[in-house]
Order: sequence, then C-alpha cells, then structure tokens
Amino acid sequence: MIKFLAFVLLLATLVAAAVFFLLENPDRFKNQISQGIESSTGYEVTVAGELSWRYWPPIAINAEQIQLSIPGEPPFIKLDRVSVDIDLMPLITQQRIVDINELSVTGGDISLRVDGNGKANWELPDTGSTPTPPGDSGSADIAQTSTLQSFWAEDLAISYVDIQAGTDYAVSLTKLSTSALTSDRPFDISLIATIQDNVENVMASIESTGQLQYTSSNDQFGFDELITTINLQVNNSPYPEVNLTSKGQWRLSQQTIVLTRNDIRVSSANITSTGMINLGGAAPRYDGVIILQTADPSQLSRDFDIELPVSFLQFTADVAIDPTVIHMRTLEGEFDESTFKGTATLEFSPVAAITADIRIDKLDATAYLADAPAADASPGNTPASKSDVPLDSELIPVELLRDTFVKTIIRIDSLTLEGRALRNAKLELRNDGRVLDLIANASGYDGKIVLSARTQLIREISTELKLSLDRLDISKLIEVEGITGTLTAHSDINFDGSLMSQLEETLVGKSTFTIKDGTLDVRPLKSVAETIDTLRGKTSSVSEWPDIMPFDSMAGEHVFTDGVTTGQVFNANLENLSVTALGGISLQTEMLNFDVTTTLKKTEQGKFKVSDQLSGIRWPLTCTGKFSDSPSDLCLGKDGAISQLVTEIVKQDLQRRGSKKIEELINDKVPEEYQDITTELFKNLFKN
Repeated sequence: MIKFLAFVLLLATLVAAAVFFLLENPDRFKNQISQGIESSTGYEVTVAGELSWRYWPPIAINAEQIQLSIPGEPPFIKLDRVSVDIDLMPLITQQRIVDINELSVTGGDISLRVDGNGKANWELPDTGSTPTPPGDSGSADIAQTSTLQSFWAEDLAISYVDIQAGTDYAVSLTKLSTSALTSDRPFDISLIATIQDNVENVMASIESTGQLQYTSSNDQFGFDELITTINLQVNNSPYPEVNLTSKGQWRLSQQTIVLTRNDIRVSSANITSTGMINLGGAAPRYDGVIILQTADPSQLSRDFDIELPVSFLQFTADVAIDPTVIHMRTLEGEFDESTFKGTATLEFSPVAAITADIRIDKLDATAYLADAPAADASPGNTPASKSDVPLDSELIPVELLRDTFVKTIIRIDSLTLEGRALRNAKLELRNDGRVLDLIANASGYDGKIVLSARTQLIREISTELKLSLDRLDISKLIEVEGITGTLTAHSDINFDGSLMSQLEETLVGKSTFTIKDGTLDVRPLKSVAETIDTLRGKTSSVSEWPDIMPFDSMAGEHVFTDGVTTGQVFNANLENLSVTALGGISLQTEMLNFDVTTTLKKTEQGKFKVSDQLSGIRWPLTCTGKFSDSPSDLCLGKDGAISQLVTEIVKQDLQRRGSKKIEELINDKVPEEYQDITTELFKNLFKN
C-alpha cells in the first residue's frame, strides 16, 4: 500500500512538472488564438500585451491589450485585460473541445460607429466567400468551448454613434456577471450600467438581476423574474426611480421581444403591460396592452411636475409605441367617480401633438375648478401675509400651445358645475401652433349653449369669442333672485393678450338679449319712490307695486367699450320701463359698480303704469357689491340725486298743471275753428 501511494505521488509530481514545462511560455498560443478567431469570424484579433498564466487560484490564462477590428480598419474593441480559467488538459493535448470555468474582462473601450452612408464599423465587407472553418488545411486550429461556467465584465466604456440617425449614446458598464452559460438551461445574470443619451441630455443608471435561458432549437432567449431598477435624469434633473419586473422571450431570428409580463412601479403608479417589441424596423416599436393604476395622483403630480387634479386614476389601453409616437387605439378607464373611453395619440416628433376623442359618462367639475384651500389658521400656525393686489393669472398658455399641436374632442354625457347640470356637452379643440380654435356646446337650464373662440397665437395675441344662449331658464342659470324668465342671447367680444389683467383692460364687444315671460325685482325702485313720497307728502303708484313684477318681454344690449373695469354700457326695455347702466366690474374680486338710471313712460296699459307726476322722470340708482348679491342689496338710491329727482317731479307737475290750464282757457275763450292754431302756438310753452 505504501509503495502504491509513493507511486501516485511520483506520478502527480511528474504530471505537474510536465504541465509547468508546457505552460512556461504561453506566448506560443498568441498566433493560434488570433488566427483561430479570424478564420472563424473574419475579424482580426491582436494581443498587443502580455499573455501569461495565473497559477493560483485557480489556474487561468491572462491576456492584456486585446484588439478586435475589421481587417485593414482601426479596432472598434480594445480590452485592457482578459482572464480565462480553463481546463488545461484539453488545451495541452490540443483537443478541439475545452471547458471554460470563468471568462472575465476588465477595462476597455468598445466604439461602435455608423457613418452618414449607413456603414457600420463592425460590419465585415461582403466578399462573396465565407471564412475557412477551423481545422481545414492551411488554417490554425482553435479549441471550441463546450461550457462557460461564469462570465464577468467590469469597467467597460461603450459608445454608439449613428451619424445617419443622429443618435449618440455612451454606456459605462460597471459590472456584468453570469452563472454557467449552457444552451437550453437557465442561467443567472447581474448588470450595473449607466447609459447617456448625449443628444437629448438624458442619463439612466440601471441595475438588473434575473434569470435567462437560451434555447438553441428556436434561437431565442427567455427571461424570467428579471428585476430592473432605473434612475433617470433629464437635463440634469432627476426623475423618480423606476422598478421593473419582466418575463418573456427575446426571439433573435425574428428580432422581437415578447413580454408575457412586465410590471413597472414609478412614483405612485403601477403599470402592467403585455405585448411585443419589434426590433427589426427602422426604430423599435411596441404593440400590446398597458394597464395603469394610481391611488395617489397627487404624488405623481409632484414627482413629474404635472397637474393631475384627481384622487384616483386607472385605465387600460391597447397601444402602439415607438420613439416618436404613443398611439392608444382603445382607451378606457375611470377617475374619481367618472368613467371614460375613446382613443388618443401623443406625438413627440417632428412636433409635439395631442390627438384624442374621449367620451366621459359623468363629470363633476366643481372640485377641479375650485381654488386651492386656504392656509391653516390654527393656533401656532401664522398664515402667510397676503398682498392687497390680486395675483395675475394666465388664461391662455401661449408658449405651450405654440409648441404643442392639439386636435381633441371630448364628450361628456352629464357635466355638473357647482350643482348645476349640463347634458350632452361637447368640447372640440384644434391648435396648429398659430391659431387655437375652440367649439363647445351643451344642453342645460332647459335650453342650449354654444361657445366658439379663436385665438391668434403668433405676433399680437388676440381672441375672438362668440356665445349663444337659446331659451335658458334664468332661475336655473344663476342664483340671483332679481330676475327670472327665458333668456335668449348672443355675445360677440374680443380681447388682446393671454393674462386676466389684459382681458380686463382690452375687452370690447357687444351682447344682445331678450327675456320672455319673466319677473323683475323692483324693490330698489320702490325704495327710491318711498323716499320721494316722504319728501312730497304723497303716495306714488310705484310705492304700491308688488316687490316682484311680472313682464312679458324684455330686450336689451350690453357693450364693452374699453375693458371690463369701466366703460360698460347696459340698456334694457320692458313695456314702458327702460334701464340704462354705466360702470364696470372686477373679475378677480368678483365686484361690480354701476350707475343705473330707470325711466318710466306714461301708459294707460301694462303692469308698470305710473302717475303723470312720475312719467318721464330719471330714477337714479347705484349698484355696487359682489356678483352674488341680490338687486335689493346691490342697488340703492344714489346719494345726492334724490333732491334733484324731487325737483324734477315738482317741475314736471307744474308744467303739467300749466299746460292743463292753458288748454282749459283755449277751450273756453277761443272759437272752435281757431283752437288748433292756438294750441300749436302754445305747445312749446309747457311740455306734456
């Protein structure tokens, strides 16, 4: 037994000595490796540095300064160091099959270029012949790999520039490692890399782990539970972290990636997709189904600096996506208490554009248009100081509209605003960067509303607006109790600029209206009449009117002459009553200030009959306050005008009496044939 052990030790010593003798000068393998790779692939390989052995641990061959190129061209791959841990005996005995325990690459540059003619620097020229297979006469043999137990690469710089397509990418590969690479068996993979788009100034840091499997029968890679984390920066601004979990196949021969599961988590949004990525065309394209859900849109809004004024959002879309467009061929979902469906397209090149046709079943827009909540005024929390000057607001986002084309139609079956309901609402918006057109219509308040607007977005900003109201119930349209009836109106107005302040300063135009079968709150007139009655010591017919007077028809017009704060003119007539108002309003503070004059004509019929003493008299009022105030609270007798009004009434009464006395004298003293001539002579002495 002792002799046998001594024999084994002696044999191992001899084998080790033989191995070290054979491996003493590894440079003798340089030509064998280079010629073998070139004959197999057509690429030229140069080992510019040393070729040495690492004896422990474990035994491996190291190569430095390896270059790969097309014959006669500069190298496109330069590797600093390559280490191969292989089974020695197949290599020493010149066998054709060897097993590699580990292949590692450390440091280097890979430069991929496509010139203006579409020629890539890694594409071999088409010579009409194929490389001579290894083993043929006149070629050097290189061992073929049976298995690769693990692969490791680190600190690689990869650049890809396509002059024809205008792309420029830089990849920094920090680490890439795998388990045993064997066909038809799964292997693990781990990746850490950074990708920089030098054209768009976008950078993505990527970490990925998972399991891959290559199937030789159909030439495809399968991936299962591939978990990826992406940190994105656009123009040096960071975006929320993106986490992906993917499962599918990469079909090499078909140049497609099939996603059987792809879950994305970003900010508060969860996105699930299934579909196919086509890599064979001019640009990658995705076709499939996407499901998005977020229970906290406010977090999504903060993270991406967008406005999502909803508390819940979920939708499903059948999509087609490429680098220039997102086309949602079918789209349906819900937000808050509303559901929607339709189609939408987002284009990014050559210009940003939105095309959509969406139908919403019901929408309560009150909350979406409400002002932000007031600051907390609880003890210990001092509210921020508030300026007395209202902040200006942008009515028309000119810069956004110049850069984004829009062609959308939104239909809302039931639209609610501050408790008031509209039916069958439709909004159509078209913008080509030069002109913005808006057309909207809806049924509601027992009538029909139509609005159209056209805004010039180039040179001087200006807007033409037309509004038509057809037989609307005023009591349902506004909360003011001062007037009721059925309103028909048409407005044609214009303003310059895009800010609220510019609208207030430049608004001009005219509105005409009629109100049928309505009522009018006449308490402001009665209040003035009671004051006059007190001064005159008489009770007028106006004081005896009911507070709410019915009427058959009112017609009038409203004119903006120079903005909204001043210069507004309002005229209205019903039966023998006419109203004229001069003044203005503030849209930001929702206040109005008008001087109102009411005149009553003499009539023997109608509900607004007045005595002879009050006919033709100008009744002065001042209407000042909030839009929501009732006329009885808004409009009061004008200070300093009551005495003038009494004077006018007395003067008119004297004129009436004098005219009546002359008429009596003419009838009594003048012969009948001369009465008409005499009346004509005195007609201008007193006016009836």
